[in-house]
Amino acid sequence: MPKPKKPMMPSMEQVPTKKTWEEIVKDSKGQLQFLPDVFTNQAEVLKELRENLNLEIKKIAKKEINLNVKTQNLFFEIRENLEKNGLDDVWVKDINFESSAIKEGKNVLVIMDNKK
Repeated sequence: MPKPKKPMMPSMEQVPTKKTWEEIVKDSKGQLQFLPDVFTNQAEVLKELRENLNLEIKKIAKKEINLNVKTQNLFFEIRENLEKNGLDDVWVKDINFESSAIKEGKNVLVIMDNKK
């Protein structure tokens, strides 16, 4: 059985060089342009604001996932309780809080048949 050939290392002539941004902009036929220097400071401020927003979004996303986990755990316990107290098919029904009642400080469950 013949030995497999070793892959040849490309010579420096074969390795494509990465274009500079100057070349990319020049070759873009006007679709790309460098930001005028007069706007550089404002662009840096926007970059910093965007980075800060992204950090806040990550914090909110973690809080949202935490809320979803706690909500699912609560509804699991509610279903167990309803089943223990005789509600049929509690695991296949849609159960949620009545939002109008919540606004008035009352915890009312909406229990509906799941029609999927």
